[in-house]
Amino acid sequence: MKVNLCTDEELGAILEKREGETTSDYVQRLNTRPDPDLPEDSLYFSGDRLYTLIWEPLEAILSGIDTILYSPVGQLNKIAFQALQYRWEDPLLNHHVLIQRRFLPEPMPAPQTFSSITVAGGIHYSPGTQPDEEQLAENRSDSWLPLGGTVTELNFIRQLSSKKGIAFRALDGDDATEEDFRDALTQQPEILHLGTHGFFLPNTPSDSLSPGAPGYAFKVSSNPLQRSGLLLTGGNDSWQNGTTGDNDGILTASEISNMNLLNTKLVVLSACETGLGDIQGDEGVYGLQRAFAMAGAGQLIMSLWKVPDQYTAELMQLFYSALFEGNTPLHSLRMAQQTLAKKTGPYNWAAFVLVQ
Repeated sequence: MKVNLCTDEELGAILEKREGETTSDYVQRLNTRPDPDLPEDSLYFSGDRLYTLIWEPLEAILSGIDTILYSPVGQLNKIAFQALQYRWEDPLLNHHVLIQRRFLPEPMPAPQTFSSITVAGGIHYSPGTQPDEEQLAENRSDSWLPLGGTVTELNFIRQLSSKKGIAFRALDGDDATEEDFRDALTQQPEILHLGTHGFFLPNTPSDSLSPGAPGYAFKVSSNPLQRSGLLLTGGNDSWQNGTTGDNDGILTASEISNMNLLNTKLVVLSACETGLGDIQGDEGVYGLQRAFAMAGAGQLIMSLWKVPDQYTAELMQLFYSALFEGNTPLHSLRMAQQTLAKKTGPYNWAAFVLVQ
């Protein structure tokens, strides 16, 4: 059955950021319906229009269906479907189990147990320096400052893994170089958790930047897999001086795509904007999402926008607590998001999506 939803232009008009709009305000605008008692709300919030365009036409068809599989194309890749507002302050998360797939149709993954995990966190982006507490980054990918929450994640997962008899390896501090990362992959961990900064850069004309500008080699690349990546040990120094190489501390999506992750059942990107990339029509998103799929990884958890470090760490603790009790990655993430949704807005919980 074919259902016409909206044009790309109609959707783009809502999804386009307004002048001076912060990411937090942007997410709130898209995922908030106007208060029925406050008519002026309709002049700002876009939650009702977004829902009307892309979900309301499907309501009659999906009535009574609990689990929904979907594969977004084009600008639909920018939307956190679980945060769409069914009614005022009532997201779809409360009504459906939403499963994002790379392609449709695909067989559903079988229930899995996990025997090994490699966790990256507490990484020194500039080895030899120890910033004061106030220099810790609040948002992942906001700057290349240390992420205190990733230390919390790493220690929590280490303790939980020990209790459950799951083999654990840490990539932390000065011991999270690209060489360390490649060595860890030779052990073929079933879960790969990367708590670090992530980035996606729009294509920038080379004549608009000086060759010595931070990140120059990445920003001017025509290859979207070179403009997306993760920061490892030493990455800050390489970013600032523009050096690139096999062990520069900047793990690009291009490098990841050539790795062997066929035995890795789950990759968790506990970094921000890891779901972004160049959108190329029906071919999907060219960035980290595509890179891990090309490397052969199974399921992938990624984020659509910058999330405060504190809430990311809390969500990850809730996620692994559920996962290591035998729940699937999908239901573990859903339970974690439902818990956070009871006390904070979608900006702090809806960014993370699972792709199968």
